[in-house]
Amino acid sequence: MKKKIIITVVIILSLAGAFFFAEKPPEKVTENSVIENSVNEVSEIVSEISIEKSIVSEISEISVEESNVSEISEISVEESTVSEISEISVEESTVSEISEISVEESLEEIVSEISVEERSFIENFVEEISEISENKTVCTVSISCNTLLNNLDRVKKNKLSVIPSDGWILTAVNAGFNDGESVFDVTKRVCMENKIPFEFTLAPIYNTAYIEGINNIYEFDCGSTSGWLYKVNGEFKSYGCSDCKLNNGDIIEWVYTCDLGKDVGNEYKE
Repeated sequence: MKKKIIITVVIILSLAGAFFFAEKPPEKVTENSVIENSVNEVSEIVSEISIEKSIVSEISEISVEESNVSEISEISVEESTVSEISEISVEESTVSEISEISVEESLEEIVSEISVEERSFIENFVEEISEISENKTVCTVSISCNTLLNNLDRVKKNKLSVIPSDGWILTAVNAGFNDGESVFDVTKRVCMENKIPFEFTLAPIYNTAYIEGINNIYEFDCGSTSGWLYKVNGEFKSYGCSDCKLNNGDIIEWVYTCDLGKDVGNEYKE
């Protein structure tokens, strides 16, 4: 920068000298006037340089300010975006809560519309599933008196009202049991759970139970050869149901005979 100023001063002095020599008579030019003019020229150049520096400084400051303004605007935009995102998150959360409430209300409405019988069926089904999930051994139990439908003329008149129209007192249901339990134990429990009357006689001497009636249908209600029989896995047993121990997966069937078993596939043998 200093070298540039010196060169500029020299050029200016040369030009100034030429000017003065051209315009004025040589005899009137003095050393003092040349020096003064040179000094003035230098002062002007220095002032111009100072002005340029000032302008450059202002421009740089403006650039800095503009940069700051730009950064601030970007921050504002970012904050605005964050604010919008948070508002959207709040709205989504609200929508999610509302949908959950709607689902709960819908479930409550469905539950309220379920009848008592349907609830009982569902509860029993859940209990059966829970028994299976607890790794208990399971069997199935069914109770039928469809032979009476073919012998209504022989049935006692006061028993006609307790005979199901399709002959099924209990269609096959799953029943969990513990090791060592018998057909009698499981049948008794299933009848209690399904509110089916179940009457029996215990013979302590023989440590056995005799089934007298199921669903208010007793032996001899359809003649002297009528009564209840049971079979396990399709095989009729000739001994008391309390003596018949169960295995996992056994199928218990109670059937009512009107002819000593002949009408249900089990001919009586003495």
